[in-house]
Amino acid sequence: MAGFVASNYLRGDISLKHWHEIEESKKNGAIILDVRTSREYEARKIEGSVNIPIHELRDRLSEIPKEKPVIVYCEVGYRSYISTRILMQHGFNEVYELTGGFKLYEAATAKTEDIVAACGSSESIIEEYIKDKSTEVGEFVVVDCSGLSCPGPLNAMIKSLETLPENKKLKVYASDPGFKSSVEAYSKLNEAVRLLYIRKEEGKLVAIIEKTQPTMITPIKKKTRAEMRSFGAPPISNISNNELYQRLETEDEPPLLVDVRTPQEYYGGHIKNTKLFPLGELLSNTDVIENFKDKEIITICHSGSRSMMAAQILAQVGFKDIRNLSGGMILWTRKGFPVKMGKN
Repeated sequence: MAGFVASNYLRGDISLKHWHEIEESKKNGAIILDVRTSREYEARKIEGSVNIPIHELRDRLSEIPKEKPVIVYCEVGYRSYISTRILMQHGFNEVYELTGGFKLYEAATAKTEDIVAACGSSESIIEEYIKDKSTEVGEFVVVDCSGLSCPGPLNAMIKSLETLPENKKLKVYASDPGFKSSVEAYSKLNEAVRLLYIRKEEGKLVAIIEKTQPTMITPIKKKTRAEMRSFGAPPISNISNNELYQRLETEDEPPLLVDVRTPQEYYGGHIKNTKLFPLGELLSNTDVIENFKDKEIITICHSGSRSMMAAQILAQVGFKDIRNLSGGMILWTRKGFPVKMGKN
């Protein structure tokens, strides 16, 4: 249907109007005709439009003045196209179809609060909403969240607190009754926030919040695997792809990662910071990694079989903490974890 409408437009068989032309057209006396059902019209509509459902159109043509421009719309464009053709066949000379229908018009003309209410409150939308709705009045930064349903007002309050100047308090207006319990719970759970006041004024909830200096708690340093490993633990164990990925390039990165595949396999894609020791070479010369005998070593191959053999070889000659990468490079790449090509 879209292609059919487009070909009619290109041939000049129908004329189109765009969403940004509606207001000017209304000022110039155009009839905005909604051909959706009455239920659709009652739920959402272009203000000032007239509703004649498409199935009633032929019987109600007399209600539409022929001397005025008529702009026809439906939800997306199918019914309005048919209706435009009906009007033209009955002698209406200046008829336009609203391209994209009401759906495009609604999205293009929506205010920030409409988007928040309909789509939820993503960070970028909330930031734009706060920019539109916040003002500074004396000692307060005032944010009017009237019309938003929860969690919209709470999200706007939290975002506003992030940029609240130290010498200001935050005053939030909300119409959703759920905001009261939300802000009370938030202030109890967050020691950096103090709820000073919450009351209903002129039909709206008004909350006043200030930021406080929270008690500084020294974070507990996470123990490394070496610190957590118990004395007398078996020399061979498995390590998951997730654990290895999370520990790479951190203070707890394993001291040595050994890839026991062939050079061709290794150069075709390997984990960053791994050392290439093909299984045959490692079998005949474990002395090359003698300095890591008491440290954690990760063995890696294509699927986990050769790397387990390498782990067993190392354990036999006294290495104390060898961990085989479960699933090998097959699982690593399947999970989408990064690989490095060529030499390390």
